[in-house]
Amino acid sequence: MIRYCAGQATEQECEVVEAWLAQSEEHERLLKRLMSLSWHADLLRVAPQVDADKAWQQADRRLKRETISLPRRIWKIFQSVAAILILPLIVTFGILYYHDHAEQPAEESDRFVEVCTNPGMTTHFALPDGSLVHLNSESVLRYPATFAKSERQVELNGEAYFEVESDPEHPFVVKTPHQTQVEVVGTTFNLEAFGSEPKVRATLLTGKISFAYAQGTTTHIVELKPGHKLIYDVEGSKTRVLATNGQAETAWKDGKIIFNATPLPEALRMLEKRFHVRLILKNPSLREEAFTGTFTSQRLERILEVFRLSSGIRWRYIDNPDKTDELLTIEIY
Repeated sequence: MIRYCAGQATEQECEVVEAWLAQSEEHERLLKRLMSLSWHADLLRVAPQVDADKAWQQADRRLKRETISLPRRIWKIFQSVAAILILPLIVTFGILYYHDHAEQPAEESDRFVEVCTNPGMTTHFALPDGSLVHLNSESVLRYPATFAKSERQVELNGEAYFEVESDPEHPFVVKTPHQTQVEVVGTTFNLEAFGSEPKVRATLLTGKISFAYAQGTTTHIVELKPGHKLIYDVEGSKTRVLATNGQAETAWKDGKIIFNATPLPEALRMLEKRFHVRLILKNPSLREEAFTGTFTSQRLERILEVFRLSSGIRWRYIDNPDKTDELLTIEIY
């Protein structure tokens, strides 16, 4: 299936996969999801390490013996295939962008690297100055191949955990969507700034950060101390600062989900990022429910069952009439 998605399958392999696709629309939908996830993978490098035949046989056997509802069956099989085939493949990729100069060669600081993560995947890497970055699912970090002499500047659209090398003479600046930025010297912090979301969240563990945001023609700066979390409301240009130990905000980089009296809407948002699904809260009265607990390798269905047992919420899979929408939809009611 991996080689088929990459256009590298033999004629015999193509016949096997296409015969499987012809069996049902479920198979076709599963393959589309697989192709979407593996779009940016380095298939030639990793494919020899994966036993695709074994993965195919396991997925096919499970498809035949499962008797649960159609949406749930597709999701369970997809998770199995993704775990076997995609995890070794979906890492991240760097793309060098070269600025054109008519009369002189490009400087190192004019070349940029862009690291992206696919849905449900995370990665970590070092920046040119030795600072470490953990990049969460569906996030993009752009930085120069060599930092400029005056400052170290990167651009983030998504969520990342930074361990910044101390260098007082060269401040570390993270530019984010919504005309906001964070400036640090030597610090560990988590920053969540998706261009598609109306809030920016910065959690400081050690050191000191300055959060800057624009309100009209005025720039406001909020200094954050360790053990605190800043939430910036883009639409209202307002900020809130809350005390936190940072465990819930940074657990994702260790493959965990930690709820600490977390309101249900926030908990669902965290699960959406982790499992790449759409969770719709239909009952407004449930917005006040809060949850505490730690999850590591548990499947989404298991976590939702814990929610059901502890608070009485119910959930169900929803068929999406839009066949081009790859997200699985679950309704909470």
